[in-house]
Amino acid sequence: MAAPSKSCSACSRDSTSTSVANPDVPSVRNAQRLLDRVRQLGACGERVRVLLNRAAEPYPIPRKQIEGALGHPIHHAFPSDYKTVSTALNSGVPLALAGDSDIATQFAHFTRQILEPTLQPQETEPSRRRLLPGLERLASIW
Repeated sequence: MAAPSKSCSACSRDSTSTSVANPDVPSVRNAQRLLDRVRQLGACGERVRVLLNRAAEPYPIPRKQIEGALGHPIHHAFPSDYKTVSTALNSGVPLALAGDSDIATQFAHFTRQILEPTLQPQETEPSRRRLLPGLERLASIW
């Protein structure tokens, strides 16, 4: 039973904790349970950041409804771009170097937010951008 006390101790000492959820019922429900538990442990809710993964229009559940169910704002939303992520993983090229993709742009902005906490969150705007031709060529080698 020592593990929960260590978890509680670690949670209370964190400056910021992050929870990642997808816009679907099971994931939102799990995030809701996690946030409820964090509140029960007395950790400050402002220190928890909720990230929305695979956020693509139309959302299975609207963003505002997710925030209402969680009782917590979504700090950042990452677009759903399976093709770009899969290509980057399979080619060994970091996603940050995936060029002009929406998801690479969102990761860059999210990283800047961590390094510069006063930077305002950027809304995710879905777009139909293609991978850079060089990245597609590199991926086709494998």
